[in-house]
Amino acid sequence: MGQQDRACNPSRRSCLCPGCGSDRSLDFGRCTVPVELSHADAPTIIKQITEALRESRLKKCHDCQLFFRWPQLSSDDLATLYQNLPAAFWEYNAKEVGSWNRARSILASRYATSESISILDVGAFDGAFLSLLSDRWEKFAIEPSPVGQGKLRESNVHVIADFATNLDLTEHAGRYDVVTLFDVFEHLPRPCQTLDQLSLLVKPGGILIVSTGNAEHWSWRLLGGQQWYLHSAQHLCFATLPFFRRWAESSGMQVQSSVRHPHQIGSLRRRFVQSVETIHAWAKRTNRKRMLGLVYRIPGFRYLSHKQGLTFTTSLHDHLMVVFQKPTTNN
Repeated sequence: MGQQDRACNPSRRSCLCPGCGSDRSLDFGRCTVPVELSHADAPTIIKQITEALRESRLKKCHDCQLFFRWPQLSSDDLATLYQNLPAAFWEYNAKEVGSWNRARSILASRYATSESISILDVGAFDGAFLSLLSDRWEKFAIEPSPVGQGKLRESNVHVIADFATNLDLTEHAGRYDVVTLFDVFEHLPRPCQTLDQLSLLVKPGGILIVSTGNAEHWSWRLLGGQQWYLHSAQHLCFATLPFFRRWAESSGMQVQSSVRHPHQIGSLRRRFVQSVETIHAWAKRTNRKRMLGLVYRIPGFRYLSHKQGLTFTTSLHDHLMVVFQKPTTNN
């Protein structure tokens, strides 16, 4: 990400990687101001909590390759944040969600729709993803939102817990053919601990599917802490494929496949526009006047000379889906 990267001072014991606990990290600049501070529907308590992150910075762990926001909110503040966020923050059009559609294709190629399998979606909210799957599959969910839990039960989805940490592993260990985690990883204050717990729920030969922002994408290389996926105070950790491979090796899981995909499915034109907008944001931030001039000369992009604020490039392939398989026998 450039020669301006700076090592985090190892003597600052509070600056520890939430993935592996290392005190060695690189600094990639101030993070974008959390959108909750300006969101019209955000309650006052949310704005008060997120104000503490106005000057937060993006770090990359030298050892496990995890990116993370520093400082992070306390567990109490995070709990308050989730309790007070409007339901609209979690509502999506299922046909446009890149991870759900990609995962549905993966599952369709692996399991027959007439086959009886069990699938657990972690952070399922209203069950929109599960509704895309075969009615013959037995569907389970972990969901903290009372509103989401109500909608799940209306759809005959079994809600087994509010949080993964509430699970009784003696009852649920090795129970599910498929466990999915979509756009939840970035919310985890201790991602490796949660992944360890979820892997225990998978049957031997079953799979764990994780999708989240990919901090190795070229837009992160250009924008660092100003990349759009840092727009929310809830987003704490940002994955890379080396991080996932390292976790898999330590946990006994196997990386079966990985694929890049967009947060929201969009046309080629939309991807092109968002690519140009990303280059413009980088050029403006780094005062590259020559590049700005070139961008403004592209037909239809003169409007960027007046653009302010964050560029939400949701159709770029800046997300990563990894499929982990649990071995059928111990090595």
